Amino acid sequence: MKKLCILENDDLSPEIAPLYKRYGAMFERLFRDAGATDWEFEVFYTPLGEYPTSFDSYDAVLLTGSKADSFSDEAWIVELRRRVTELLEQKKKLLGICFGHQLIAICLGAKVGRAPQGWGVGRMSYDWHAAELPLAPEDKKMSLLVSHRDQVLELP
Repeated sequence: MKKLCILENDDLSPEIAPLYKRYGAMFERLFRDAGATDWEFEVFYTPLGEYPTSFDSYDAVLLTGSKADSFSDEAWIVELRRRVTELLEQKKKLLGICFGHQLIAICLGAKVGRAPQGWGVGRMSYDWHAAELPLAPEDKKMSLLVSHRDQVLELP
């Protein structure tokens, strides 16, 4: 059995919490619905300083989204960046969603900040730059539902 550590970085908005409960539960459901039935999931709530005693037993770590800024000086975010930097040094497999991918990018040395165009909300189209990856769209475009105001401004 494989193990995924989910670092939960916020609470869901009250409108969707009754359906999905928490970010961790939402991602567990997503992975199980996608066929990851042989995975074990453990969730830790980082704003309260919850982390596993060791990441060694996990095959990968998922960092959820958050309303917070990945570049904030809030103590819990500074600690999360410290831990993610350690995980990167250990070559641990990481998956970041929204805030999570921005935080990973910062730990790799990227510039992250407010999107120059302001908030992105709704369906947005993006150019796909990795045609060699599995499931790459043939037309090199991808549309996603988004809600963000920060972005990775320069790659590491």
